[in-house]
Amino acid sequence: MSNNRLEVWIDADFIDKTTRIGTLFHDRGNIRFNYDRDWLKHPSKFD
Repeated sequence: MSNNRLEVWIDADFIDKTTRIGTLFHDRGNIRFNYDRDWLKHPSKFD
């Protein structure tokens, strides 16, 4: 994994297990976040 990329995980009481929700990127001075496709299908996803 590159130094400019960070996986984002959630560990919360309302979710059965620790779950990856996406990836945070730093690219040419910009910060971006991409949600993981499995998280977007999860019943506890953020609305």
